[in-house]
Amino acid sequence: MDGMSTSTENTPHYTRAIAQGYFYECPCGELHREIRGACLCRKCRVYLVEPCDTVIDIRDSSVVAGTDPRVIAAEEAREADLIVAARKASAMLTSNPFAGRF
Repeated sequence: MDGMSTSTENTPHYTRAIAQGYFYECPCGELHREIRGACLCRKCRVYLVEPCDTVIDIRDSSVVAGTDPRVIAAEEAREADLIVAARKASAMLTSNPFAGRF
């Protein structure tokens, strides 16, 4: 992994689930035997604001349905860094008394 903590760390809970055939985890954390079951999770429909759009195989932390939230988070972090850098550059230009005089 890339250092990010995931919900699929090697714990007794996941070890038992894998042994019992529950390989797929939906966004609410429920474990399912089938990808389809994880995509149609009732708990996700009831409790989550966003629709159930990601299913992870807990055996290897791979995304088997939907979009990988780790990729989306990395893209959002890059966008936030660009915004912060632009604001800092803008602040430096407006706070410099000699800006635009030369």
